[in-house]
Amino acid sequence: MINEFLTHHTSGKPVYCVWSDQRLRDDYDIDHCFPFAAWPCGDAWNLMPASKPINIQKSNRLVTESALKRAGVSGN
Repeated sequence: MINEFLTHHTSGKPVYCVWSDQRLRDDYDIDHCFPFAAWPCGDAWNLMPASKPINIQKSNRLVTESALKRAGVSGN
């Protein structure tokens, strides 16, 4: 459902993995930045497109500061 939402609201523009900057095709995951197991929040701000292998590797771990920096997320 979220994938369809992103597809609709990106108006056909490419979707990229927030962690690798890899262009995503039709088959990708929606990752919880803060894992649902740690904090059950399904709000849109906590959901990001991610490649399946990266999302599986991240699993229920919290995002590291270095991963956030690589993704271009600023603490300022």
